[in-house]
Amino acid sequence: GFGHAPVPGRNYAFVGGLIPAYEVEKTPEGGTKATFIDAGNNPPFGVMIHYALTEEPKEPIKLEILDRDGAVIHEFASKPAPASDGIEPEGDGQPKLPTAVGLNRFVWDLHYADAEKITSKGGDQPGVGGPIAAPGDYQARLTVGDESFSQPFTVVTDPRLATTAEDFAAQTALGLQIRDKHSELNRAVNRIRALREQANGWVTRAKDSSAAEAIKSGAKALVEKLDAIEGELLQVRAKSSQDTLNYPVKLNTKLASLGYALEMSDTAPTAQMIELYDNLAELIDSQIAALESVLNEDVPAFNAIVQQANVPAVSG
Repeated sequence: GFGHAPVPGRNYAFVGGLIPAYEVEKTPEGGTKATFIDAGNNPPFGVMIHYALTEEPKEPIKLEILDRDGAVIHEFASKPAPASDGIEPEGDGQPKLPTAVGLNRFVWDLHYADAEKITSKGGDQPGVGGPIAAPGDYQARLTVGDESFSQPFTVVTDPRLATTAEDFAAQTALGLQIRDKHSELNRAVNRIRALREQANGWVTRAKDSSAAEAIKSGAKALVEKLDAIEGELLQVRAKSSQDTLNYPVKLNTKLASLGYALEMSDTAPTAQMIELYDNLAELIDSQIAALESVLNEDVPAFNAIVQQANVPAVSG
């Protein structure tokens, strides 16, 4: 069935009633499982995919979820793929595929892949989850070594809903627009933070040289412009969840909140949701354009200062 249901990982408040006692344990897939002690337990939310392994695989296995057109909309693995330098990266927050010998089960929570993340800590960073998939035909494709196995399945509409296929499609389409715009915003923040780190690094390297003041002044001007853009994209002063109430929310949280609101109903997006998205997208695009201007004008100007200073890249 398909209908509104609590999404794993979200917090729900119970008002005017008792909260059942429950235990929380970590799962082999890297997630958590809550088991109610004095109340019934619902089945896992999503599509349960079962597969059997005759032996423990030597290489990571992969599960892809494909839409009706054959496009991959989400991908999972038993562990992250090694980087080009051979170093295995830290977990990416995605659930991992179990690889036990015998029968295994993995639950796809019906969501598209997440937006790209901000790669460093700091500031208000809301969730980046992708939108929920509409009812329809899908396919699961498991790859183990050189072999791939596919299985079609159908997500069906809750029979109590009057929502049409077109309504669901419109909801998913807007959700994907929000997800992709969130990725653009986070990529811009990553670029800003990388540029700031490099500029400040040159200040440190040049502190004992005759060009120290020129580089410090140039870096300050550059960083001030970067700070102004980042400050519109996210609330940089937020250091705790309480701070999201102490300081105004910025574009990333407004965008993420629209995505949450969209998923709270099994209906097509309202005209106000579409209008709000268009407004937020315009504001985000404006800040990204400002960043491009900094990249095209201010960064080359700062690079020229550094080149004229002839400061060694490495000193001892």
